[in-house]
Amino acid sequence: MSFLLPDNEGARIKSDIDDNGLIALVALDPKIHECYQFKGRHLASRPGNESDRALCDIQSAKIASRLEEVGYDNLLFRRFVFWPGTVITFRVEDIFIQTPGPQAGKRIEFTPEAS
Repeated sequence: MSFLLPDNEGARIKSDIDDNGLIALVALDPKIHECYQFKGRHLASRPGNESDRALCDIQSAKIASRLEEVGYDNLLFRRFVFWPGTVITFRVEDIFIQTPGPQAGKRIEFTPEAS
């Protein structure tokens, strides 16, 4: 799995990854309150390129729209700076449900892909 880590906020996170190679990433949908945590080991990092920037712009617009649907101030979200960034790739070893409710914290059974 890969994600873009904004360079303006990423120094401590990059340092932690260099120290132990462990990554935890949370993904959520604010409209339906569905949330998952992905944990694993760092595989690679690289500076983002123009293709990554285009994807970042598309995803940022989608997130802003989704937040607006649930009543959040779109202008507030658009103040965040996501570019430039570093693309971090990691091998997912565990997935946990983080959606509020009785399943929160439960590990999802799956077989990680070989790296």
